[in-house]
Amino acid sequence: MYYSEDDFQANAEWVFNAEPVKKLDGTEFSKSNVDLITQVTDFFKSIGSKVKHSSLGDVELTRQGVKDSLGHGIGREKAAAFMAVPDVIKHGKIIDHQANWKNRGKDRYVTDAPVTIRGVEYIAEVVIEQNLSGKTDIISTR
Repeated sequence: MYYSEDDFQANAEWVFNAEPVKKLDGTEFSKSNVDLITQVTDFFKSIGSKVKHSSLGDVELTRQGVKDSLGHGIGREKAAAFMAVPDVIKHGKIIDHQANWKNRGKDRYVTDAPVTIRGVEYIAEVVIEQNLSGKTDIISTR
């Protein structure tokens, strides 16, 4: 799959001008006796653990992807934003692509979309990896 600099520019402009793909109230995945990783993984399982991206195909939503994402930090907004991950994948735009990222045999795609949390606008970002066999999964959200 090839993306030109013009494609990335057009996609980035869309991200900053589109209506939010998801509106959240900020209470999604609130603290409870169930840890955040399990809450999000259970949510992903409830929707079939995958989401179809228009050009990448099925993207697997995995427990490991949630763990990897938490390695980049966590706060109330980010916790709530996990609820928007399927919408960001389905309706967002690819703003970056790295072929064979770090020579690891995987292509990396960055997909962004606008979301609102508690009425505040954010740009949600989902990093997707696709290995050489075509398996695609999330590895990070921001």
